[in-house]
Amino acid sequence: MKCSAGRRRLALTLDALAPSGVPVVGVGHSIGASTLLAMVGAGMWLGPGFRLPIAEDARLRSLCLLTASQAQWLADTLSASVTVDLCLVEEAGHFSFMDAPPPHAVETVADKAAFLREFAGDVADFVRRVSQAAG
Repeated sequence: MKCSAGRRRLALTLDALAPSGVPVVGVGHSIGASTLLAMVGAGMWLGPGFRLPIAEDARLRSLCLLTASQAQWLADTLSASVTVDLCLVEEAGHFSFMDAPPPHAVETVADKAAFLREFAGDVADFVRRVSQAAG
């Protein structure tokens, strides 16, 4: 299972780089965003009665989720239990957040290089802001 393997790699990376008790900001796109959600306690279901057993990791305190189709639904759902800072990028498609999208992908952002530079700055600002608030 891709999700379980991705969770294991992420957990091993956290073990190597993030000492116990140090808050971590997770940034994930697509299945990576779903994996991060599962690692903070959301259930990841692949069908009726088939929940992936993904353990929570208390080091993950804030998430930056790069997801196009579920953004508003996630914000509405999560805002009942956590603070949600939603930033919608109207012209961005699923692959717009990837530096090297698959060959078949049609880009919806006019200036991809400028978009990625600005977006990377926005993500870095978010990480700084939540890190300073936590410590």
